[in-house]
Amino acid sequence: MGACAGSPIQHPTISLIEAEKLLQKGKGTTGKVRQALAILEKIRVDQLDEIDQQRYLIDLSTAHFMLQEYWEAFVTLKNFPRDFPSSNYLAKAEELEFNAGSRIAERGRNILGIWRDLDDTVAILEHFLLFYPTSNFIPDALRILGEAAWLDKDYDEVISRFSELLEKDPRGIWKELATYRIAMANFYKLTGPDYDLEALEAARRELVSFLKTNIHNPKYLENARKALAVTLNWIDQKNIKIADFYIRVSKPKSAAIYLQKILRRPDSEFRDQAIRRLRQIGEPARGFQGSNR
Repeated sequence: MGACAGSPIQHPTISLIEAEKLLQKGKGTTGKVRQALAILEKIRVDQLDEIDQQRYLIDLSTAHFMLQEYWEAFVTLKNFPRDFPSSNYLAKAEELEFNAGSRIAERGRNILGIWRDLDDTVAILEHFLLFYPTSNFIPDALRILGEAAWLDKDYDEVISRFSELLEKDPRGIWKELATYRIAMANFYKLTGPDYDLEALEAARRELVSFLKTNIHNPKYLENARKALAVTLNWIDQKNIKIADFYIRVSKPKSAAIYLQKILRRPDSEFRDQAIRRLRQIGEPARGFQGSNR
């Protein structure tokens, strides 16, 4: 009910306490949370002391969060770690900011598996990494940022985020996902056998390294095996092209080096082509059993 004309203005700290009581009662409902938000939005923050200003920001962000207004919850606390670096409420601000970014990511995935609001998620969690670098939420933040980059097909960013995750939490629950994403990102960066040999070999190494781990997700295993088969094929095609170049410029010894690499894989589709070229240039075919996988 509105105050009567001439009644004294309520001290903002009292309003703050009323809003906090409503937030406590409002868990699971929106009516009391909206009441709390309405009270908070009328408070003259400049009339609060520094501690109560911190409480106010936490309460305001909490109200937005409870109403699923996650971006507003973040914006409310965006400057909190800068303005109040020693606050007793800093841990709560940290939790609210991470959860805001996380919830936007969760909400952004619809029933078709299509994501939206990725820009908001990335903005929040990049800010979180900058201002809460020692947080226990860092591995989860990096995982979400890595997945956002994966959906955006920014494979360099995928490798960067998941590599940092493994560096900070090498034995954590996201280890298998991180190593898989890194391996597949290196593969998806490739454009075929015309890509440079160094990048092809890097993708091969990452895929082989992943496949040597104890893989629990059968889909990861299947995809990585298929990617490795394609990568090995592209590497052999690349070696054939490089060898043909050296043959054209009359450097048979150099050509032989790349042709011999193909012979190290007995199941290579290009094995016969490599042998024919070696015979053409008068170099021995030193193929041997075994695999360079």
